[in-house]
Amino acid sequence: LVVVLVVFVPLAAMLLCCLVGRGVRVSSGAFALVYVLALAAWPNIVDAGAAVSTPDVRPWIFFLVNVAVAAAMLAFPLRVQYAWAVAVPIVYGYVSLVGGGFAVKFWLRVGFDVSFMVILGLIILSLGWMFRSVAAGVDEARGRAVAAYAGAAAAAAAEEERIAMSALMHDSVLAALIAAERADGER
Repeated sequence: LVVVLVVFVPLAAMLLCCLVGRGVRVSSGAFALVYVLALAAWPNIVDAGAAVSTPDVRPWIFFLVNVAVAAAMLAFPLRVQYAWAVAVPIVYGYVSLVGGGFAVKFWLRVGFDVSFMVILGLIILSLGWMFRSVAAGVDEARGRAVAAYAGAAAAAAAEEERIAMSALMHDSVLAALIAAERADGER
């Protein structure tokens, strides 16, 4: 129960912060760190009699490996993200082998699991950075479009003001000429 709370409370906090849009880095970093510590401590947490006897049985904590990689993507710099995407599955593999007593029947499954998790983690990182770069490109294009629109609107307003001023000047000069033609006195 303690391990469930230690892992899922930071996970829930991270999800809540992602929904709210505040404190995402801190909560994601906290979950990523707490998860790795809980995963690394897993063989010491479960009792020796509960060791996994078949390669097909995986404890619940193993299914959150790539969630921790996604949390690292939200919290850490790029180099740490790549290290996390490789190191966390390796920690999982070690813990899984310890749980199986390093029996030969576990090596193949653990090898497949670790390689799959590394590939999936790298895909998660790649997609995250791709979405970030697309969003940055969209923001940049939007900024250029707004600037171009503002420039065009300013030019249109200046042209409209010039036309209005020209019309005003034309009307006042025309009125002065008409008044001068109809004038009786020299002034």
